[in-house]
Amino acid sequence: MAVSAEKITLLKEAQIFSGLNDEELSFVAAKVSLREYKKGQVILYEEDTNRYMYSVIHGEVKVFYTTEEGKESVVAFHG
Repeated sequence: MAVSAEKITLLKEAQIFSGLNDEELSFVAAKVSLREYKKGQVILYEEDTNRYMYSVIHGEVKVFYTTEEGKESVVAFHG
């Protein structure tokens, strides 16, 4: 499976992967899926599985929950 140069470059820029060599980066990159989301689009629900790691490359993500009254309560912003 060919690994894109874009994935390798993005991984090298992330502190969590900074200690990996090229072979290790290629292994991780083969497992990475790059996705774009539109403003307001839900990425993940609280009850969704935790089998994945998410990273915000560009933009900002709002983490929130909805109260029993239907109001949105913001927990954090991640960028």
